[in-house]
Amino acid sequence: MIATRYDGIRARTCEPPLTAINLHLDEVAHLAIDRLFDHLPGTTSRRRVAGPAPELVVRGSTLRRAPSRKRTGSGRQHFEGGRSR
Repeated sequence: MIATRYDGIRARTCEPPLTAINLHLDEVAHLAIDRLFDHLPGTTSRRRVAGPAPELVVRGSTLRRAPSRKRTGSGRQHFEGGRSR
């Protein structure tokens, strides 16, 4: 299982796609720019800005997969991971 801290294009396009944290960076950047422009003329009344909460984006890299089944020469099924029937 693999997860990453940033939900970027690599996380979405690799194989398998990676589970990641969506930090809503575009929205956070807009909030930061707005706050900067508020401070330029000397307005400092807003000390904190509520931003979006991070969001877990579950993808294939952390999904549990059923064991793959292989037939052995004896006709018995063999399960990857050491179990057999």
